[in-house]
Amino acid sequence: MKSDDAQHTMPFDYLLSHRVLGRQISQFASLLDAHPEVRSARLNPQSIRDIHCEVKVLKQDDGNWLLDRFYWSLQRSNSAKHAGFAADTLVYSVKSGECRWLSFPDDNYLSHMPAWIRDVATHPLHSLSVLRYVPLRRCTFRQKTETQEVIGKIKRASRYGQAWKLLGIVADCVVRSGAPFLVASPVRIEERHCLYFQSALPGKDLVGLINDHNASSYLRKVGELHASLHHVPIEPSMPQRSNAEWLSEAMQQTAEIGFLYASASRQLEDLAALLRRTAPPDTAPAFCHGDFVCSQLLLDAGQWAITDFDLCHAGDPYRDMAMFKASLLYDVPGLDARTYQVMQSEYLEGYRSRQTGPLDQQRLSWHSIAAEIYFMALSLRKGRYSESMFTSRIQRALDLARQLADS
Repeated sequence: MKSDDAQHTMPFDYLLSHRVLGRQISQFASLLDAHPEVRSARLNPQSIRDIHCEVKVLKQDDGNWLLDRFYWSLQRSNSAKHAGFAADTLVYSVKSGECRWLSFPDDNYLSHMPAWIRDVATHPLHSLSVLRYVPLRRCTFRQKTETQEVIGKIKRASRYGQAWKLLGIVADCVVRSGAPFLVASPVRIEERHCLYFQSALPGKDLVGLINDHNASSYLRKVGELHASLHHVPIEPSMPQRSNAEWLSEAMQQTAEIGFLYASASRQLEDLAALLRRTAPPDTAPAFCHGDFVCSQLLLDAGQWAITDFDLCHAGDPYRDMAMFKASLLYDVPGLDARTYQVMQSEYLEGYRSRQTGPLDQQRLSWHSIAAEIYFMALSLRKGRYSESMFTSRIQRALDLARQLADS
């Protein structure tokens, strides 16, 4: 959740009356209200840099659901803190059965992070700035020394090795292909801290550059770039993702949404049934980003760069395309319906201009329904729910379903 949405102490208000989770969510809200830093931030909302939060539910073998994990993280810039960054995070886990407040850089899942951050943040010749902190998952930062500027990523012990491997694969593949964009290159890894460094790419991300006047031209270019990425030759060592996996993921997400937002259950069951009946077979895999969104695209004096290939894989390019189109309402704030439609159309035109044949509209519709389901689940899970956006996503998925059924 961005700072301009952060006036609300509890972004999971829609769960306060939930028959299973309501009591726990109310308890978390009381803990937030009682915390002095939260009370101070509510009086001074411009001090908030970000609020990251998540509610994770788990379906048990007996068919019942429970709250598996919850966190809510208030993040601020603070020159008196480590790396000029402060975060107070309320964490609950069903494994521990208790709530805890953590103060950055302490983190239950990134236990290797505090010692490194505290050591480097006090180094007289190093400048460290936190770019993004996702509690329990990762911390991305910019480090400047007397000789270089790099981007560092601290991840869970189970995740950093694969991300480091993919970083090298992507850099090699993209350079060899002559693709018209930059990607980061690996610099070094520190296994003891589950930390690796990559080159810092120039430019500003596209989210901050888009406006009503340039949306068309930017999105057409993005379509061209995405098609170019899909034409990069894949490596055998890349992870493989099949459409059967995307179908399974969509089934899990429809069940999760049905539990969190019961009034949508019937419509989601119909969508799930259609996806099962019409699942497309796998075709020749393409080089897919896995998280291709506007905030991962950088532009500097006409030169484009693409970042964060942690989820890259060899798979169906229509999944990548559908996820990008569906991400626009989530990733780019303040879009009206008309601008959103224009951006989608221009993106597809740009993509088509780099293709030798027509797009497979049935395949794109199928993946687009799955993408809408993905972002519905994500908005509920990450405290980004609003009734109007949720309703519009359901309607868009139903419209796509009718097109797919008719075809």
